[in-house]
Amino acid sequence: MCSSGFVQDPWLSTIRGLVINWDPIDWRSRVFSYFQLLSDLCQLANKTTDDAVDRLLLQSFVASNVITKSDFERQLNVTLNQFYQSTTTYFDLLVETVQLLIQVDQPYMELIRLGLHKVFDANIILNIITNETNNHQSLQVCLTR
Repeated sequence: MCSSGFVQDPWLSTIRGLVINWDPIDWRSRVFSYFQLLSDLCQLANKTTDDAVDRLLLQSFVASNVITKSDFERQLNVTLNQFYQSTTTYFDLLVETVQLLIQVDQPYMELIRLGLHKVFDANIILNIITNETNNHQSLQVCLTR
């Protein structure tokens, strides 16, 4: 998906100009935001992956004695598994964040459709909570006025 033309600047520029008057019922009013979000997520995924690979390549492997080939392969597999798990965990958290923001946005979009959005002014506070027992991270969303 991230290599498709739908997340590139020419397409985003084309759909940005589709709508002159914003109408929440017309899908063209929202389509740019969706493709822009997809483009931003792709850029974030690429940056995160590049950064994780750079950190992995900067890690040193030091042993006080010469190790066997099988010990080296075992250690390499452990390191790669940790790399995959940490990257996957990060993206899972990112996906959960996007899902929560979409859920939070739906009532607000309904208020916009009804013209009541100026009455409802709220701030969104996101908290990442880490379970110290299993190191599982979850996201807590709070709305404040």
